[in-house]
Amino acid sequence: LVPSVGEPAKLGFEALGAPVIIDTAVRTGGDYGVISKVSNITEVADLISSKVVVWGVPGDARHGSARGWACLHKINEIEKLPCAPLGEQTPPPFFTLPGSCESPMRSWIEAVSWSEAAEGKPLRRFEVTKPLEALTGCEKLPFSGSISVEPESHSASTATGLNVTVHVPQQASQNPNGLAEADVRETKVTLPPGVVLNSSGANGLEACSESQIGFEKVEEGMDVLSPGEPSCPNASKVATVKIKTPLLANPLEGAVYLATPAPLGEGGQNPFGSLVAMYIVAKDPISGVLVKLPGEVKLSGSGQIETVFKSPQTPFEIAEFHFFGEERSSLATPPHCGSYQTNATLTPWSKEPSVSSDPSFQITSGPGGSGCPEPLPFSPTLAAGTTITHAGAFTPLSTTINREDGNQPIQQITLHLPSGLTSLLSGVAMCPEAQANEGTCGAEPLHRHRRTGLPHRPLRGRAVRPLDRYPREGRTV
Repeated sequence: LVPSVGEPAKLGFEALGAPVIIDTAVRTGGDYGVISKVSNITEVADLISSKVVVWGVPGDARHGSARGWACLHKINEIEKLPCAPLGEQTPPPFFTLPGSCESPMRSWIEAVSWSEAAEGKPLRRFEVTKPLEALTGCEKLPFSGSISVEPESHSASTATGLNVTVHVPQQASQNPNGLAEADVRETKVTLPPGVVLNSSGANGLEACSESQIGFEKVEEGMDVLSPGEPSCPNASKVATVKIKTPLLANPLEGAVYLATPAPLGEGGQNPFGSLVAMYIVAKDPISGVLVKLPGEVKLSGSGQIETVFKSPQTPFEIAEFHFFGEERSSLATPPHCGSYQTNATLTPWSKEPSVSSDPSFQITSGPGGSGCPEPLPFSPTLAAGTTITHAGAFTPLSTTINREDGNQPIQQITLHLPSGLTSLLSGVAMCPEAQANEGTCGAEPLHRHRRTGLPHRPLRGRAVRPLDRYPREGRTV
């Protein structure tokens, strides 16, 4: 039947002249399995049992004799009624079995009687008495794919957008006589050394919390999100996404949101307890299918970026990501000219070997289209001063260290203050180095200086890390 807006498909049949409608939905945020629902079941006759068989390939000519009374009783020769096949040479399949052979396939029903519904009672769950056995032959499923990565800017040390495309061919999935492609279970992309997070892009950037995305729990190695629409702030959006799947006529479109950071692995910040994480949210408004996937971002000691997304057993052909450029850029290009290679792997649910894809891109000029100097220049600048110019006065001290685009990263800084400038530490609570390294300094109350009576905030925070851990160029630190 023609589905309503917001549902993937609708089936129907007649029983004793009463129409029975089967509505469908997708389990958003979990395994993305199919849910079929029949409401207000007719009471014209008592329902003792019901057996519904949906053809795996509805267009197959083998089902021609069951397409209506004219075909079934062959009365078309008498009344000249047509009983012609659909005319499709290779009709597409309607159902495809999963591509994982790990465990038995689970199904269950939830039901409520007319009398229980009248009393406001909820649906009750009934497990299938004889579950389907685990599948076999997963090693025979074909699997291939590729990933392309291309920055918007090909200038060194420059904030840039990034275009990433994941392609998994699905021609085999459209052939009812063969085997479908294995579904992607994990996508891992490791950007080249030198591609770094653009810290200046964080100006005005917000984050999406677990409650806003709807994170609930981790179940069987998969993050479970609520089926509802997320409420991530628009300022936490870092990219757009478009996903094309052979299951739907229209692509799913949406955005990638930055997750609330958990720099010390705090629980309740994001599902991975990581400093950087992302959420993919994409929807097809016609079918109502909503996709919500969390992704982990790992940073190596040198700042190299690795992203990992785990996918449900659902086929997709193309996933396109466009990470914003210009002032909202979340990335910056490497400091040197040359060729840079991305390492990516696609892992299938069939547990067959992963497929590698190693696209490369070129950095062809220095910042702003300038030349490619070797070695890179190194000329940081310092601005320091006080807000009060009266001798002997108590004053804040401000220092600004700047490195221009295209300069070498700063590894270490030693600051030599003017003679006579002193610091009175006797009235300030200290945080031991071990606690500072762990980020566990206490929130002591403000202390007042014993001479001036002015409040002093205790020195708290983490130990200073080398500046090459923050390699964004051309911005004030």
